[in-house]
Amino acid sequence: MANNIVEFNYLKPQWEAIKNEVNVEFEKLYETSDFILGPKVSEFERNFAAWNNSKYAVGVSNATDGLEIAARAFQLEERKTAVFIPANTFIATFIGIYKAIPNADYYLVDCDEYFQLNVSVLEMQLAKHATTYEEIVVAPVHLYGCTSDMNRLLELRTKFGFKIIEDCSQAHGAISSSDNPVGTDGEIGVFSLYPGKNLGAMGDAGVLTTSIDDYYNRLLSLRNLGSVKKYIHEHFSGNHRLDSIQAIVLDIKLKFIDKWTDQRIETANRYQSEIIHSDLINFSNPSYCKKNVYHLFPVRVDTRDEFQKYLSDNGIPTIVHYPITLYNSKSLLDFPFKYRRENPLSDEYCKTVLSIPMHPFLTKEQIDYVINTINKY
Repeated sequence: MANNIVEFNYLKPQWEAIKNEVNVEFEKLYETSDFILGPKVSEFERNFAAWNNSKYAVGVSNATDGLEIAARAFQLEERKTAVFIPANTFIATFIGIYKAIPNADYYLVDCDEYFQLNVSVLEMQLAKHATTYEEIVVAPVHLYGCTSDMNRLLELRTKFGFKIIEDCSQAHGAISSSDNPVGTDGEIGVFSLYPGKNLGAMGDAGVLTTSIDDYYNRLLSLRNLGSVKKYIHEHFSGNHRLDSIQAIVLDIKLKFIDKWTDQRIETANRYQSEIIHSDLINFSNPSYCKKNVYHLFPVRVDTRDEFQKYLSDNGIPTIVHYPITLYNSKSLLDFPFKYRRENPLSDEYCKTVLSIPMHPFLTKEQIDYVINTINKY
């Protein structure tokens, strides 16, 4: 088996770009010892909100915790609630929201041909079930760097009166059909800042966005054991704080993210125009996504195991993302999802999708090699 000629994701060059400035800020931090929710966290929050065109940003421990406190901010514990989430997503989307509102009914919505929440299916489910509930939450996931169809979702929100939590964990800076960055159309946006994300920390981290004052004030409390003033706990919550070390790294990386995103887009454009193989369905961009930031680059191939081995033997690493739908996850087999078996595209894609290398530091020669190797399969 060949050694890797291409890295699937390559984080070391990010450190090379930021380390001098980071080390200076670390020295200052050790002098002040403001390690938890210090000034550097507030500075990162202000800068991220401005970059994302949001009124507020709230740094948190990770995106799963972020989804939990976002759902808690709606205060739905005593309301009859339905939650609609994609069947084709990482399990954290469900777990985070479920921890906040375990008594809700959870509906799984199939994906469309671009892997995003199928808004037409959602509309049919809402038309059938919305009047049964006092409150409804819809949680679109902007998967792989592509956006959901936010224009249609906003139309449905007007029609059915639901709340939106946007899971933006793979789509930092993506722009949807609404012409807005992800995380600004819903009531609350949730971003993972896991190291491998387009904007990644040196450990677990996340950030929430909102432009609604009441939600912002609750989020500040909910991330810190329900407290914004020491020993005064107004809400039931856990410890979901962001530390200053992660905030320093993230704030400095934020200066580079637009450049790094442009490099991802350049690579994706080459993949889309130059990978031509009758056995592959390439990752194309829907009209409802104005800017895809290509966190991942998935292709679909029926002979996935054979194809993956072929690439590995030629030094190209790949990853299978989401090979098990939520309702087939061992931990959720007995969970009473609504319409858990009516997700044909999600079932198909979990068997055929494979992600090929995508990061900002692929060289022209490496991109050429990936394209030519795939085309020779």
